[in-house]
Amino acid sequence: MTLTGTLTTISVRGVDVSFYEAGSGPAVLYLHGAATLEGFSFLDALTDDFQVIAPFHPGYAPGQEGRGLLGAQDLTVHYMDFIETLQLDRPHLIGFSMGGWLAAELAVFYGGRLGGVALIAPAGLRTDNIPCTDLGAIAPVDLPSYLAHDASIAARYFPGGDAAPAESVFEADRAREAAAQALIEAPVGMGHPNMGRWLHRIKNPVKVYWGAEDRMVSSAYLHRWAAAIPHADQQMIEKAGHLVMFERPGMMDDVVDFFWRSGVKAEQLK
Repeated sequence: MTLTGTLTTISVRGVDVSFYEAGSGPAVLYLHGAATLEGFSFLDALTDDFQVIAPFHPGYAPGQEGRGLLGAQDLTVHYMDFIETLQLDRPHLIGFSMGGWLAAELAVFYGGRLGGVALIAPAGLRTDNIPCTDLGAIAPVDLPSYLAHDASIAARYFPGGDAAPAESVFEADRAREAAAQALIEAPVGMGHPNMGRWLHRIKNPVKVYWGAEDRMVSSAYLHRWAAAIPHADQQMIEKAGHLVMFERPGMMDDVVDFFWRSGVKAEQLK
């Protein structure tokens, strides 16, 4: 489940940050979603070409209970400080689900210090005529079918699955993450109501990926994101759900290619 590499914890302006690091080359920073039950192993596909850095959001890592940050803007500043603490030079950025919302805000306000931005099924953009999934209304037994088109792929990460920890650990992890996520959502919920007005400020090369059968965050949002961000490319991936990078791991080859191409494209967009 974990990225093949080292796990390190540092302090960034008084905030503990635990992160995995693997590979070498240009830096890629990964921002995870509202939970980490699926882990970071899909990022191994990048480590032949890039230095991959995958932090836990504050409050998410084991031993960091109650240490979350308040709101996405707090996290945006936190990741600015994180990038500068590690002295990363124009890192590429991957944001998945809630991490896609955070990645988009980071690109809006800090894009000049970033490279290419890959958004995978990003949450956070609100559109009245595209309903959002009410997570509280989903029975736990049904969650795998909301996370993956092939529910057996997501079920691996739930108790009883071959990639899941002991049930007590699983429950403790989810409780800790839920508390940290609640702090992130406290100011305005999941995403900022004005985000659609900000996205035009992103000048970075951007590519948005979505599983066509996503039941967690509707794939109908793909075109909204791509239309709102200048120069953004988009890719709909058939027969895949929210965990598209696990159902269709070959998509990571496209992410690698996008990041290599985005270095040239970034110069053209300046």
